[in-house]
Order: sequence, then structure tokens, then C-alpha cells
Amino acid sequence: QVGATALRVLDAGDAGGHAPIVLAADAPVVLEHMVPLVEQLQPRRRVVALEMPGFGFSRPSPEYRFTLPEQVGVLLGVLDALDVRRAHLAFTCINAFVAAALAKRAPERVERLSLGQMPSVEEFRRWADRIDLKVAGVPVLATPGVGQALMAMAPSFVAARWFRGVSGPGADTEAFAREARKVFAGGGTFCLAALNQSMNAMTAADVGPLAVPTTFLWGASDRSHRATRRDTCREIAPHAEVRIFDDLGHCFDLEDPARVAALILDT
Repeated sequence: QVGATALRVLDAGDAGGHAPIVLAADAPVVLEHMVPLVEQLQPRRRVVALEMPGFGFSRPSPEYRFTLPEQVGVLLGVLDALDVRRAHLAFTCINAFVAAALAKRAPERVERLSLGQMPSVEEFRRWADRIDLKVAGVPVLATPGVGQALMAMAPSFVAARWFRGVSGPGADTEAFAREARKVFAGGGTFCLAALNQSMNAMTAADVGPLAVPTTFLWGASDRSHRATRRDTCREIAPHAEVRIFDDLGHCFDLEDPARVAALILDT
């Protein structure tokens, strides 16, 4: 419990003198999807995996508006509640901006960042517009009320469509979709529209430039990012390393958890 927000968290392993690794499920990824990656990491690190507010079974307060400062505040609250003084944050996609914003606001709490599928803020906005569902040219998820209605009525449809569209050639997209469906059927949430609309207020200054050691990870088989200029990630962390998985897609941490875990541990 962080304030009025109830978060679903998996805490496993032993830090062994190292900074714990913190993961966040990139919806429609849910906590169950993260278990194989956690199992790869926990023999050598303490691992904390969570669902951010409004996703899966993490319940935000009625006043929560999904703003970037609110998300950073919740994440800091999680670290405090679990006595994680300094962390290695391994976040992907929209959650990666939350990790970067936390590192900008409180660099003393972050040992390292591993950030996946994360271009510059402006390039992210262009990507979000490209992938939005369009009706008569109007972006559905970006339209207040309309986007929320779609996500309330058809979270499993959106999740299945997403996994099919962004995964690498070897991914079992039906298994990914099936796991998400179980969570939604059990009352889990997928507040993607509210999050996307709120994140429009994000600026480049909110997330960078960063001095914290950073590695950007890219699944190059993610078809949603075919037109994305991946090199713009260096606007956020100019001295960062960039590592590319040519055969993996957007959810590279689900598609090959052993390889991704080895890279995270290596960094």
C-alpha cells in the first residue's frame, strides 16, 4: 500500500550486496508474464516486479490521474515500503519514462537504468500516434472518454492485437494473450487510454538528460517501431550504451528471459 494506491508486487531473491533489480510490467504484460524473467534473475539478485497503478491488480486511488509525477511518487513509495534504498531499474516502453523521471528527480536512488523500447519524448509521441486505433482519422486512445470506454469494454481484444503486432517471430503470442485474459477476467484493469492521455504532458526535461549509467535495449523485430528513430534515445542519456536484439520484439523480456536476464546482470 502506497498512500491510497494498492500495488501488486512480487519480491524474490537476495540482493547479496548488490542493488535490487526492479521490474515493471509493460501492460498488457501482467505480473504473471514476468515470472520467468524473475526466476532467471533471483539466484543472483533480489528482484522486485510490480504492476503500475491502473494495470493488472494494482489499484489506484479515485484521485489518481496517471501523471508522470504521480507515477514517480508511487514508484518511490514502493522502494521506500520495501526498504530499497538504491535500485537497478529495468523498465520498458512507457514505464521506462517513469524510471528515467525518477532518476532525474532522485539520482541517489538509482544505481543503473536498463530501458527498453524507449526513444526520445517527441519520437515516443509520434510512435503513440502511429499505433493508436483510428476511426475516421480520429485516434481512439488519445480521445478522452472514448479511449477509456474502449479499454473498459475490450481489454482482451486490445491485448491480443498488441501481442500479435509487436512480438518477434519466435514468440508464443497466444500464450501471452491467454495470460492477460485470465487477469482481465479476474477483475484486472488495463487503463491504457488514461495513461496515454496523461503522458502527453511529459516533456524532455522531465526525463533527461541523465547522468545515471544507462543501457537502452531494443527488440528490433517490433513492427510498431519500424519507423521509430531508435538513436533518439541518446537525447535522454547521451553517454548510454545501446544493445539490440535483432530477433526479438517489443516484449523481449518475455520472449527470451534467459538472454535478457544475462544482459541485465552483465550491466
